[in-house]
Amino acid sequence: MGAFFVSGAALKILAIDMSYTCTGWSIQTSADKEGLIEYGSLENDKTILEYGPYPYCYYLAAQHAVARILAKIEEVQPDVVVCEETNGGSKSRYSQKALEFLHCLLIKAIRDQDVYPLVYIDSSAWRKSVALVLTKDQKKANAKLSKAKKEAAAAGTKLDKKALGVGGKIGKKQLSVMACRDKYGIPFLMKENDITDSILLGNAYFNGAQPCDG
Repeated sequence: MGAFFVSGAALKILAIDMSYTCTGWSIQTSADKEGLIEYGSLENDKTILEYGPYPYCYYLAAQHAVARILAKIEEVQPDVVVCEETNGGSKSRYSQKALEFLHCLLIKAIRDQDVYPLVYIDSSAWRKSVALVLTKDQKKANAKLSKAKKEAAAAGTKLDKKALGVGGKIGKKQLSVMACRDKYGIPFLMKENDITDSILLGNAYFNGAQPCDG
């Protein structure tokens, strides 16, 4: 990924959108375009079950993933670490289990160091802060696509999106990527939504989004 650099910054944050598979991160000094210093992702090359028998593999995999995140924190030396709060209702209880292990070990490591303040912001709070909402046209396009899918399924035919004049469904991930493309002029890919989420999370912190307090 590319990088941006600024000088004379008073506050430097490291924003993290954490998951076991891929953790997006960004370094920022403000919510302005010029405040984005650098960004990237930390991807794990092993599945959780490759770390050994259950349930110990979850702890060992989390240790490995968090060690990489801590190395990035040590490299960046931020004034504040900003994380997205975990959400309930995960489609997979094991994905949620892995995520909670990550957060637990990260919190412990940062608390033991007692150097970097750690701030959590709820996903709904940061999205609201950066106005990450569907437009009327996008809502209409999604509804049109949903209706067409149901009709195609009922008729046993293949959906032709091109003929329908719509693309794929626009959701939270797509909005995140499109917002960062527009703001920063960077051609982020849809698969880089972990990175764009971290960037917008950092934006929200500087915008004064309400932090979580438990």
